[in-house]
Amino acid sequence: MMRTINLEIEKVNHKMIDMIKNNHEFQNPVGLNGMMGFCMYFYQMSRIRSNIQYNDIADGICYYVNQTINKSISLHIENGLTGIGLGLIKLIKEEYVEGNINEILEEIDVLVYKTIFFDEDKILDLQLTTELLYYCCVRYKEQEALLLSMCNHARED
Repeated sequence: MMRTINLEIEKVNHKMIDMIKNNHEFQNPVGLNGMMGFCMYFYQMSRIRSNIQYNDIADGICYYVNQTINKSISLHIENGLTGIGLGLIKLIKEEYVEGNINEILEEIDVLVYKTIFFDEDKILDLQLTTELLYYCCVRYKEQEALLLSMCNHARED
């Protein structure tokens, strides 16, 4: 039974890999419902299956996503920049990738904050506003944890 399930999982994974490789101009968005979601999936599969090939695939997708980031991409979580940002936060937190989260997310943060404070048309979109505020809360929580850690470390010295 487990062998059958494992074979089916591998079949699905290979279909996804073929779909990603064969579609250079990927039709799905880059956010959590698109390439960033695939990236997170393959990083997790690399750990679950102890399969370095899945890790390499995830690295390639992550590179693609980072090269795709630009101001014209939606800010929505499911298909845009905030989804990429939230995905990267998770990947760094769970040590799939390394990096300074503030440097990595600087462009996205600036676009989010500019939209909140200066783009009245987009702020009228209640779903987008909710997603932007959620993103800001997650980023604030990360910053708060970092500041607390630095303060505790300073006290110990």
